[in-house]
Amino acid sequence: MTLPESPLGAELRVTGVRLPPADAFRLNEMGIRLGTLAHVTQHAAFGGRVIAVAGSRYALDGRTAALIDVEHVPSRAWAAATAPPPRQTPHTTAPRNRRRCGPGEWAG
Repeated sequence: MTLPESPLGAELRVTGVRLPPADAFRLNEMGIRLGTLAHVTQHAAFGGRVIAVAGSRYALDGRTAALIDVEHVPSRAWAAATAPPPRQTPHTTAPRNRRRCGPGEWAG
């Protein structure tokens, strides 16, 4: 399926970019490359689409969108792929019972 065929709100993975090398290079710079996860946020006139990729939104005209092949990604796979990594809590040690020292004092 191509990008203009995708429904509004669809979660997609880019499977092909059939554009001239210069245009494909520009999309690659923007983060739209093979394997990229995208979310269709808006339909535009004449087949254009607004897609969200890695926190940014891009408007693509109908001709460009028609040359980008995509596949639907199930919601669970989307959530797993876009979820932040689990937080690792730092190892802490027990607080030391130390007396605070003023100027010229020694904590010994």
